[in-house]
Amino acid sequence: MISVLKKIFHFSRRLLAKLWLAHIPAKHIAIGGSQGKTNTTTIIYQVLKDLYPEKDAVIKTDTNLDTVYNIPITALKAKKNTKYLVFEVGIDKPNEMDFHLQLVKPTVAVFTGLSAVHSDAEHLGSYENLVNEERKLSLAVDRSGYAVLNYDDLDVRKTAKLLKTKKVLFFGSNPRSCRVYFLKKPKVSVNGTEGSFYFKYTKKSKQELKFKTPLIGTHHIYNIMSAFAVLMALAKLDKKVRLPKFYLESFIKTIGSIKPLPGRMSLETGPHNTLVLNDSLRANPKSAETGLETFDSISYNKGRKIVLMGEMGELEKPELEHKKVGRFAAKLKTVDFFIGVGQLQKFVLKELEKNNPKIATFYAEDPVAAGELLKKIIRPNDFIYIKASLLRHIQRALLVLEGVKVGCRVVSCPFYHSCSECRYLVKGYKH
Repeated sequence: MISVLKKIFHFSRRLLAKLWLAHIPAKHIAIGGSQGKTNTTTIIYQVLKDLYPEKDAVIKTDTNLDTVYNIPITALKAKKNTKYLVFEVGIDKPNEMDFHLQLVKPTVAVFTGLSAVHSDAEHLGSYENLVNEERKLSLAVDRSGYAVLNYDDLDVRKTAKLLKTKKVLFFGSNPRSCRVYFLKKPKVSVNGTEGSFYFKYTKKSKQELKFKTPLIGTHHIYNIMSAFAVLMALAKLDKKVRLPKFYLESFIKTIGSIKPLPGRMSLETGPHNTLVLNDSLRANPKSAETGLETFDSISYNKGRKIVLMGEMGELEKPELEHKKVGRFAAKLKTVDFFIGVGQLQKFVLKELEKNNPKIATFYAEDPVAAGELLKKIIRPNDFIYIKASLLRHIQRALLVLEGVKVGCRVVSCPFYHSCSECRYLVKGYKH
């Protein structure tokens, strides 16, 4: 009975959201792709919020809510004076994008990039299905709107040929093809990221934009560039020939003040006077590689560098994808220890041991065992990078290191909340 009432409630809310959106003139900005959506959404929202500080002028989806509920809830927050609705649009099932597009009508759609997440049999079934489903968001932009696409992702780039609109803004590393582009990777430290990119309003004119941001990671250059491309698109839609100087100054100021989201490359003080780069809320092959690349590139001489990495979930070819990450990890130059957690991490460790024996490798069956292992290895001032898919809840290893009693050793958990708040933390959860 309760489930029936819930279905009626959600259906009614969606219907109200659809009717309400028909009366709201706000432009829809939608962010899709299988990586970087949340950070990109946050950056775009904050940039627009700083440009239009009036109450309810800019509204975005919640950071930690499922898209199915997030979109109608966000829609119903809109007011008559709302200028922009910024939607993060996530999918993991066939035809789910069509369901979201019943409400979201993007004036500007951002396609961040693709990775093999949600490509397993229980979700989209294959990487090809993932590509086709993710593309639908950009394909929904009509002839008057803009598509903002990651040129460096080949499957995203191919999407441009299928669009209704001819108004495409590429961002990436190719100066000839991209309207927003970088020439060298940004410099990353424990204090954040510093770099520059160029933008072109015509094919002949270009201008360099330098930035400093508390956000940590080489991948943030793409998130920042895509946000700037959205700003370019909106300026053009508002009939401005060029971005006003105020827009540029506001953009740089905003990027310089945005803080990392918790669990998404956030720097934290760890147990026993350690430093932790916490990237434990999401994991897919590309984010694992960019996270490792970032960690490796950070200059740090106060202690040793330790990688604590759990499994990546929802992959079409999990063994192959973990082997690829292992081969990538073998290129690391500044990492001292690599701890793999879970059966699939054995494939990472095997590739790492074969291709870079200088990195000391350890295996742990679960996060609790990993925590016990860390107790034997850890020293004050060590720098730890933690990474895993959310439902692996690898943060349990740090709780063990802190001395917290952890009895839950389940490999894959059905709960999204923090382990420290979970009633099964001590007694353990059983499927």
